[in-house]
Amino acid sequence: MDSIYIKAMEIGHKNPNGISYFDLKKEIEKEIIFSNDQGSELTFIEWFIEYFYQPDQELEKNILFIARNHFSGNYNNSYESKFKKKLGAKFYIKGLTMKYYLDFQELKEARENSQRAFDLSNTSNDISRESLRISNRSFWVAVAAFVLPTLLSLILHFYKEKPATPPFDVKIIEDRTSTIQLEKENKKLKEQLFEAERLIETSKEKSK
Repeated sequence: MDSIYIKAMEIGHKNPNGISYFDLKKEIEKEIIFSNDQGSELTFIEWFIEYFYQPDQELEKNILFIARNHFSGNYNNSYESKFKKKLGAKFYIKGLTMKYYLDFQELKEARENSQRAFDLSNTSNDISRESLRISNRSFWVAVAAFVLPTLLSLILHFYKEKPATPPFDVKIIEDRTSTIQLEKENKKLKEQLFEAERLIETSKEKSK
């Protein structure tokens, strides 16, 4: 919030046709609480008289002396009347005061622009950092999308080609080669025995 002095210069700038002290004070009080302290108001009146001017030299004459007596309580009806008359007249903002006000406005605008630029810079940095985080996440998502299927394929291939581990399933294959050979020899032996028995029987019959 601007001070009462900056606000007074703004009001003076907006009133090139002049404004009285009392009207100026009312305009200020619409936006800023004006101190009820008499010392503070007297200080403001001293500033007002220095930075605003009154073309009528008779009205301007002794105005500060009258204002001091007004606030000190050392005044009579004559001083009270002069106080109201002198400060009730129109005062005009001085050229130097106008320059101070315009310089202040330019400085204020420059500071506001600088603050906006700083805020925009911070916002831009925040956006950049967030974009970088998103980019990093996207990179790892892409890596995962490529690596996981490949890794899964390798795992499946590994288990598919993996040799059997104990306990093994044992399949017994019967070898009948020797059995067949024994059967043949047994049959041949039986035939020989049968032939021998037949010869013995024949020999017995002849010997009778």
